[in-house]
Amino acid sequence: MSVKTAKKAEKPTHFYKYVTAKAATEVLKNGTVRFSSPSEFNDPFDVQHDLQVPFSKEDLLNAVRQRFKGMIANGRSAPLNVSLDVMRKINEHFDYIMEQSSKTVREKLFEEEIPNFIRLYESIIETTPLFNKNFKNLLKEASFFCVSEMPNNLLMWAHYADSHQGAVIKLNCFPEKNTGLSSLYKHIKKVNYTEDIPPYHTLEGYIDNILGVSPLTTDHYLDALAYTKSADWEYEREWRVIEKLNNTKNPNNCYWNRKILPEEIDEIVFGCRMSDKDQKNIAAIISEKYSGTVIKVAVKHSTKFALDYVPYEGGD
Repeated sequence: MSVKTAKKAEKPTHFYKYVTAKAATEVLKNGTVRFSSPSEFNDPFDVQHDLQVPFSKEDLLNAVRQRFKGMIANGRSAPLNVSLDVMRKINEHFDYIMEQSSKTVREKLFEEEIPNFIRLYESIIETTPLFNKNFKNLLKEASFFCVSEMPNNLLMWAHYADSHQGAVIKLNCFPEKNTGLSSLYKHIKKVNYTEDIPPYHTLEGYIDNILGVSPLTTDHYLDALAYTKSADWEYEREWRVIEKLNNTKNPNNCYWNRKILPEEIDEIVFGCRMSDKDQKNIAAIISEKYSGTVIKVAVKHSTKFALDYVPYEGGD
């Protein structure tokens, strides 16, 4: 499986939201941003794919045998790290086996554990479809706010900003604040892009879990389902934050609007095709409510397939 993951880097304090002129007007007029259900996403795979088990029973048994031989020879490679009592008991039994003085006895006791590994494998094959169903049902109750780290991307302009008739809103994040959009800053995560649907368990990850090297957590499955998209979408350079879908007033709604702070609207760029009418309307709202917000206009570069952002002059 080929997976493209982001290099470890500091989380940005600015993000960019590509929107239509209508959406930009609503954001600025109401002082809110929209969180949407995954059912509204334009990609039918996004948060709606099934995780699979990509290894066979024989793969598992061969890999566990090799790993356990290493443990018999060298001991544990890391301190025992388990979160469930049942996994602790399994590993306490492994430690008992490794403590036996005779290599022959250790190997014999380990082989007696093989039926248990087979049952574990059969269990994950049996429960994976139910897990997929239950986890996705939970995510149906979630809402997502999606932004980009890219301030100027032609594809984003075309796909999300109404073919350049919309705008890009530059959003400030203040990690120290507990209000507005900034209160979610610590939870925002970068999307990973992959050519293949991520597995329910990788073989090595599953063995690490069994042998107490590193337990699989809810975050593992959340990353695989909610923060992983097809490599075709890599140009988006997306970050997203998840909250419970707050639609108690209208259960039929697939979205809800969250209040933001005026200072979180750092800048807005009008698309190179935005109408004069939309420019004037949006500029008037900013003048009234957002004294610190900078307004710019996108213009086509003369020698490159690119856009320059220049100050907005008013367009009278």
